[in-house]
Amino acid sequence: MHHEAVSPLVADAIVAGEGMPAEYLAWARDTVRRARSVLAALIPPGTALVQPAAPTAAPPPGPAVTGLALRSATVRLVCAASVAGLPVLTLPGARGPAGPAGLSLVATAEATTP
Repeated sequence: MHHEAVSPLVADAIVAGEGMPAEYLAWARDTVRRARSVLAALIPPGTALVQPAAPTAAPPPGPAVTGLALRSATVRLVCAASVAGLPVLTLPGARGPAGPAGLSLVATAEATTP
């Protein structure tokens, strides 16, 4: 791994992940399997889930917000579809009172044919 190729936060997460015990990895794999099952039940074939693209409106241009609470909220919101292997389309551009925001469309992995 070329840690210099990613941000320091990502590099730290990779280093932390490299030292995970086998029991934790087994638990994580089981959690992913269960999450996929739940999402498959929640999003039937031929439908899509519409959700915010981020837990807050876009921050103003400048240094990235790095608070742990915001990062955790963002990960909880955006990683479920990726973990489940579902396609996601994010649409930027809606403007609300707090500033720009986006929507994500999470679809089923396979569409049914009539």
